[in-house]
Amino acid sequence: MTISMTEEPGSGSSSPEALFHKQPGVKLLPFGLLLLLYLLFPDTEDPAATGVVINEVSASNHLTVFDDARRSADWVELYNGGPEVVDLTGYHLTDNVYRPDKWVFPEVALAPSAFLLVWCTGKSAAPAPHGVEVIDDGRLTVPPALHANFKLKRGGETVLLTRPNGAIADAVTLPTQRVDRSYGRFPDGIGKFVYFLHPTPQMRNTGPTSEQAISFQPEMDPPGGEYSAPVEVEISVHLPLEKVWVHFTTDGRAPTKLSPLYQKPILLGPAKDKDKAGIVLRAAAFWQGQQLSAVSTHSYFFHEDDYQLPIISISAMSRADFNKVHLDYGAYGFESERKGHVEFIEKNGRRAAATGMGLRLHGTSGRYGNQLRLKKSYRMYFRNAYGDRKLDFRPFPGLERRAFDKLVLRANSNDAFRSSDRATYIRDQLLRELHEDMGGIVAHGAWYNLFVNMTYRGVYNLVERIDKNFLSSVFPEEGENWDVWNGEAVDGDGTSWNELLEFFLEGDLSNEALYERALELVNIEDFTAYIILHIWAQNHDWPHKNWIAVRPRRSGARWRFLTWDGEYAFGLHPANFTANTFDRAFTRADSVPGEIFSSLMKSPRYRSYFLKELDRHLEGALRPENVLSRIDAIKRLLAHDIRRDLKLPLIERRFEAWEANVSFLEEFARNRGPVIRDWIVNDPRAGVQAGDGDATRMTPSKK
Repeated sequence: MTISMTEEPGSGSSSPEALFHKQPGVKLLPFGLLLLLYLLFPDTEDPAATGVVINEVSASNHLTVFDDARRSADWVELYNGGPEVVDLTGYHLTDNVYRPDKWVFPEVALAPSAFLLVWCTGKSAAPAPHGVEVIDDGRLTVPPALHANFKLKRGGETVLLTRPNGAIADAVTLPTQRVDRSYGRFPDGIGKFVYFLHPTPQMRNTGPTSEQAISFQPEMDPPGGEYSAPVEVEISVHLPLEKVWVHFTTDGRAPTKLSPLYQKPILLGPAKDKDKAGIVLRAAAFWQGQQLSAVSTHSYFFHEDDYQLPIISISAMSRADFNKVHLDYGAYGFESERKGHVEFIEKNGRRAAATGMGLRLHGTSGRYGNQLRLKKSYRMYFRNAYGDRKLDFRPFPGLERRAFDKLVLRANSNDAFRSSDRATYIRDQLLRELHEDMGGIVAHGAWYNLFVNMTYRGVYNLVERIDKNFLSSVFPEEGENWDVWNGEAVDGDGTSWNELLEFFLEGDLSNEALYERALELVNIEDFTAYIILHIWAQNHDWPHKNWIAVRPRRSGARWRFLTWDGEYAFGLHPANFTANTFDRAFTRADSVPGEIFSSLMKSPRYRSYFLKELDRHLEGALRPENVLSRIDAIKRLLAHDIRRDLKLPLIERRFEAWEANVSFLEEFARNRGPVIRDWIVNDPRAGVQAGDGDATRMTPSKK
């Protein structure tokens, strides 16, 4: 069965010959206009006689081919259709017509009838210069790895090849691109651009081909989501072959050639199993008994409960794989990951995003327990091997960022009824929101209902994972070169961190010169806000653990501290709002943030500054009105769906118990400020002594 799509292919050039050359004294038209004219009216000269052209492009390469670092990056293939060797030194390649010289070729030449692959990784890496390297398929087995400083989109952009003098050598505007399909010339060098079922990097282009986009996986109409009544689902696929069959399943397993054959729309409705919230429909295309497409997976919810939070649906995991993730609490790292599929369904029931992912267990104490019914935390990793290399979606309201390589599903184990009768589930999210109110950099979070293979797992707090990828998205100008430390190196190494510790452990910061040096090592405004927040929030699972320190790996960069894991805060333990967490910051053994803080407090300037910042934050982000507003917003968001969570096996609590616990948080917010301020101002370690100066030399920075 072949059902064609309606997409039209984009315009591709048919000639690599330049049309426009810069002449002395001649006023040139804008480059964008020249390119438009080139694409609309290409030269008719035979490309085979004119040299190098763009021959094939893959803008969504997942598993077709891997670069020299074993990454499945996108790529552009060049082909020399002329009779002579072409020296590409100084040629340019770009995906931006306003920057035609975006990436320049190193010393490399292309022999007649030879191919050259350029990886579009954004890394701008090239072989070390050693004279012009001639790429000849017959004589060079492994061409040098070239990496352009840009990445490709899935259509809508122009890839442009220009000569050293600025003349256009070739250009192609990419239409819609599909995963592991390519767009190129057929035949090589001289043909028009078509879609290829099987990409052929560094090889001659061969069929099957199509003038329409070739399906990566079957499409379903209507797509997965929440429905109030049964629906008929049509499955369509476009593949340039005769007698293509689609096989499907409704039990979560991957379809095979022995699975039911799709012949007419499939009627889906509520699952027969009352513990299941709906049906997972999966389909794949087959030709001559071989699977030619990826499996398409859609979750259709027909649950009776009127959920108000959005949904994360994890499916396509065998029972054995999920049990391995959930029960093997001693397993860590990549080897513990199991492949699955995730869908994000918005409040209105619309399926907003879907991709493959790898699932791991997350946490420390919360990962233990051998009950499948226990509510545990997980991490989702997005990789090309599973689906999209990054999740292209905005899972956090108000946050514009939409590219994530990993996310954490927090069950808030210490602040949950599995661990404490005083559970609220919201302490960690509240602590991060208040830190952001104080000017801190935080991992954002949002609330979702989680289903695994259509079984309800509860209300979860979806959170960003703090690492170099997270930090590069917050500070794009710094890139991915970061030191991230939480007792060990998450990213980078310990060189700068050990220098920091040595300085604060051995230096006497009552010495003005050493205090000046401290301002160069730590972002004092950021660190002080971090310390004040955790002291005020009565976080007694800190400072000996649950801290993250970060800095860009460059000269002059300063360390910041980020909030992570606040489940003990706000009076969970100890169960009051009167504990002296200020003293704890000084005396708790093996406490890195506390040791830095106690060292700083030896400086008269810092003591004065700390007290001023304390009052500023107590009257600002930590004032009762702001904290109560934050608590109320989360309470309203969760109040409806938390009732279903409280009915889960091994939890089984009344909604009124949760309400009472949240009310204690409100009491904490009203009373904590004066209590902790009294502890601090009456402590000799914080008193402003005679001769203490003003701490005005603070140079706030985001870095």
